[in-house]
Amino acid sequence: MASSRQSDKAQQERLQMIIAELLKDEENKYCADCDAKGPRWASWNLGVLLCIRCAGIHRGLGVHISKVKSLNLDSWEPQQVAMLKAVGNRRARQLYEANLPEFFRRPQADSALEQFIRAKYEQKRYVPSDFVPPKPDIESIKKSIAMGASSNPGGGIADIFGLSSPSTSRHLGGEINSPPRILETAQNPETPKKEVRLLNFINPLFSVYVNFI
Repeated sequence: MASSRQSDKAQQERLQMIIAELLKDEENKYCADCDAKGPRWASWNLGVLLCIRCAGIHRGLGVHISKVKSLNLDSWEPQQVAMLKAVGNRRARQLYEANLPEFFRRPQADSALEQFIRAKYEQKRYVPSDFVPPKPDIESIKKSIAMGASSNPGGGIADIFGLSSPSTSRHLGGEINSPPRILETAQNPETPKKEVRLLNFINPLFSVYVNFI
């Protein structure tokens, strides 16, 4: 029994190292949907990394659409990490945002963001006509676990997942093989804001509230 627990713990540690490596990709440093910095959640079946706000919206889609987990607080299975590795935010945008209109403005308000996420994943409104869901390479992940994943030189788990850095947003520039350029919507500073809980989706490490327009 003790040996089994040690084996499970070792597997989780190696899977966390693989996730940490995935987070080094520039696109994975930002939420796949709203572009907020420092995603700490993921929809593993879609293969995208998310901020807590978008993760709450994904949870509302239902598990038949999106299966959400915390990157560093939940236990992971090899096939789940394999899906993140097979897709990731860069490829996900090439797939799920391939037909976005040019100069599409990525929504930031709660209701508009939810509509965008539903259109993107539930309705698949922007996917190419030859869209084929990615398939994970589970054997590769299992091999990495068996061999032992490379160690993280960057420090502790808080450093890996950016827990010491505040969430910000960035402006996407055009890249080769990237989806159409997306501009952020400016928020009206005179609009009063209210503080609400997002679908009761609170990070267990600390309470998080989101300001919506």
